[in-house]
Amino acid sequence: MINANCPLCHSDNNNILFDLSHPTAHKDLGLPGIVKKCLNCGLLYKSFEHKVEDLYADKYASSSIDLKEDHKGNISHFFQSILESAFKRLRTPAGTLLDVGSGTSLMLQAAINLGYDATGVELSERLAENAKKQGYKVINTNISSISTAEKFDTITMMDIIEHLENPLVVLNAIKNLLSNRGEVIVYTPNHDSLIVKISYWLYKVGVKSPIENIFACTHTCFFTTKTLNMTLEQAGYKVIESKHFNYDVYRPGQRVTLVAKLAINMIEKIGSIFGLNGFRVVMYAQRLK
Repeated sequence: MINANCPLCHSDNNNILFDLSHPTAHKDLGLPGIVKKCLNCGLLYKSFEHKVEDLYADKYASSSIDLKEDHKGNISHFFQSILESAFKRLRTPAGTLLDVGSGTSLMLQAAINLGYDATGVELSERLAENAKKQGYKVINTNISSISTAEKFDTITMMDIIEHLENPLVVLNAIKNLLSNRGEVIVYTPNHDSLIVKISYWLYKVGVKSPIENIFACTHTCFFTTKTLNMTLEQAGYKVIESKHFNYDVYRPGQRVTLVAKLAINMIEKIGSIFGLNGFRVVMYAQRLK
C-alpha cells in the first residue's frame, strides 16, 4: 500500500480516522483509501493502492477544460491577487515564474497579466498540449523529473501539494529551481477549519457524506496551517507570509450546488466570528540560505 507510513516523517505510529476504501463520493475522480493521523508529527494523510499519476487521464483533463468561462474569470482574478504579494517583493517590473500543475493555464495568464515571464509544468499530456495551442510555455512532465537550467523568481503550487505522494520530494526538487530572491507559493485546503470540524461531528453521528467529499477525493495529504508550515520548514524553507481564505467554490474542477455553496459560505462566516481560519491557506516561503 502506498504511504502506509507518514509521508512526512515516515513514522508508522498513527490513528486510523476514516476507512474510505469504498466511498460513495468521488467515484469517477477520487482516490479510495484509509485516512490516518500521524501521532509523531500530526500530519493527516491517506494510505492507498492506486498510483496517483493514473488519476490524471482524459476524464480529469476534460473536467478542467470544460470549466465555465465565468468561473475561469473568477479563478484568474483570485490567482492574480495571490501573486501580487510576491511580485511586489521582487521590486522589479519583470520576473520569472513556474506554475507547478498548470492545468488550464489560469495561473499562467494571471502571472503574464502582472508582468511575469511565465512557464508551466503539467503532468497531463492533454492539458499541456491544450495550453501550448493557446500560446503558453508548458513542460509536459512530472515536476520531480523536470530538467531545466532556468531559475525562477516565483514558483506556484496552487491546489497541488495535497495531491502528492511525497510532498518533501517535490518541495526539494523545486527548491533547486528558485533564484536567490525566489519564493515558493503553496495554496491548499486547511483541515483545521470549521467546515472540517463540523464534518467530523456529523461523521460521528452517522452522516458520512461531508467527510467523504473532503477526504475521498484525489488528495493524499490533508494539511493544517501548522503541518503545512512544518512541511515547508522540513524541506528547507522559511515561511515569510501566510494568509487564509474562505472555501473557494470556483476553483478548477469543483462542482458545487447552490445549496451547498450557501451552506459552506454560512459556515465560513460563523467560523470567522469565532476566530477560526477559513478552509484555504496560502504560504509564501523562501529557501534557507
